[in-house]
Amino acid sequence: MDSSSIEIDEKKLFAKWGEREITHDGVVTIEEYLASKVKVLYILKESNDFPSGPNFTLKDFIKNGARWQSWNNIARWQHGIQTYYQTGTAEYKNHVNLTDRKNTLKDIAVMNLKKETGGAKSKDLEILNHTIKDFSLLKEQLNLYRPDIIICCGTGDIVVQQGLFNDIRQSLESINKTRYIIDSKTLLIKYFHPQAYKNKKILFDTLMEVIKDVKPKN
Repeated sequence: MDSSSIEIDEKKLFAKWGEREITHDGVVTIEEYLASKVKVLYILKESNDFPSGPNFTLKDFIKNGARWQSWNNIARWQHGIQTYYQTGTAEYKNHVNLTDRKNTLKDIAVMNLKKETGGAKSKDLEILNHTIKDFSLLKEQLNLYRPDIIICCGTGDIVVQQGLFNDIRQSLESINKTRYIIDSKTLLIKYFHPQAYKNKKILFDTLMEVIKDVKPKN
């Protein structure tokens, strides 16, 4: 897997959506993703209608710092994951600003189950229907990135029940009933949406405990 092949494969994949106006997501900065200590893919529901438009590129939006509403928590999670695998300690960052988001989110991969933009509040039935309609394309995209960790941000039930993830070996209950599923190489976590009405430190700590428990630092 190299940077040129991912870029080419993503372009080919999005072309298969045809004339539909879709959000172009994927690896934010390919070189950073490939060089990261642990490769993390975040699976979200959809992009909302600001500032999205025809062929909105989520990757560029994230490179420019995105917005705090969803991306502050994802930046906290990503910072914790990377510091854990680099140093053995998951560092929690309470205050996150635009610069933090730009620096922290550049090595992630991100994909929405629904490629068309939506409103401020997602409708789960819509997300499910789009997943079913675009199943083969979403599965192809998921297979491009070969992540070490997949975090399903409010999308875990759909991802698992629709069979987007191969080779499920184990289903367990973790801290605070957070469920996770593992295969032989990849950790898949069914987790909360980053805008869930929950304490940001509890969200961070719970996620990190799952990762430490199932995929400890080598």
